[in-house]
This record gives sequence, C-alpha cells and structure tokens, in this order.
Amino acid sequence: MRTARSRVGVAVVNGLLYAIGGYDGQSRLSTVEVYNPETDGWTRVSSMNSQRSAMGTVVIDGHIYVCGGYDGKSSLNSVECYSPETDREQLTQRCLSFLDSRKTASL
Repeated sequence: MRTARSRVGVAVVNGLLYAIGGYDGQSRLSTVEVYNPETDGWTRVSSMNSQRSAMGTVVIDGHIYVCGGYDGKSSLNSVECYSPETDREQLTQRCLSFLDSRKTASL
C-alpha cells in the first residue's frame, strides 16, 4: 500500500482488494487504493468525495458502498457508491434508491 492507514474500509471485487479511506495517524483519508494479487502491486483509483475512517463497507452487484464513518470532526451519515467499472465514486440516485428500498440498517 502506498499510504499506511488504519481504520480502513476494505472490499473485494473481481479478485481485487480495495483499501478505502482510513486514518494515516494525522488525518482521515479519502483516497482509495487497489491491490492486484496477480501483479503484486497497488494502484490508486478515484478518491471518495469525503474523508472518512471506521466506515461500513459492502459490495452489492459489483458496486462498493461506503456507509457512515468518522471525518475527524463528526460521525457521518452519508453513503458513497464506487463503481470499479467506471472508476467513479459518488452518491448516485442508484445508491439512494437502494437505501430507500432496504434501509441503511440492513447494510
């Protein structure tokens, strides 16, 4: 990993390990790194919109959902959705409709 981090969110999609956000000992991170075991290497992909650590992370239908966490000042109640196919991190209508239909507690 290029950036040492604790309280990091992790997810696996298509055999790749995603290290999401976290805390580097000085600040919360918004960066996302991906480990490819076939090349034994890390690469950076698009960052989240918010810095956060200690968040919930889940993969549903190939998308990574990052829920809540802490930004260094307060607990967050937001959700971000990352699509590995498009390398985009955002709070989208797709994410919102998912949360409306199943409620955050079920994540």
